[in-house]
Amino acid sequence: MIRNRRKPQGRKRAGNRRKLCSKRSRERRRTEREREKLRKMSLRFGKTIAPNFGRAFENSKRQLTRHPYLNYLRHFKSKHPHYGFTRILHEGAKSWKRLAPIEKASFSQKV
Repeated sequence: MIRNRRKPQGRKRAGNRRKLCSKRSRERRRTEREREKLRKMSLRFGKTIAPNFGRAFENSKRQLTRHPYLNYLRHFKSKHPHYGFTRILHEGAKSWKRLAPIEKASFSQKV
């Protein structure tokens, strides 16, 4: 006659239990991780990581390009370092159209 025996249970591991923490602290840690991930992605400047993407543009010793619009976008990015790529292009184009021709001339290459 075969009995229904209980299977022997192994030792319980302490590491398998989830830590008890508040919903707010979990949410805060998650947002911090996302912020750090976005910061690392946005700080790429060439092959090195710059402490601030906007300042890196502003302080770079690169010559101005022949295209004043590209020089303006570089300047715009330095003023708004938290904007993403598409937002820089969108907002930069709008503000470029609003500039006076004299202001636009200041972004052209001085030969």
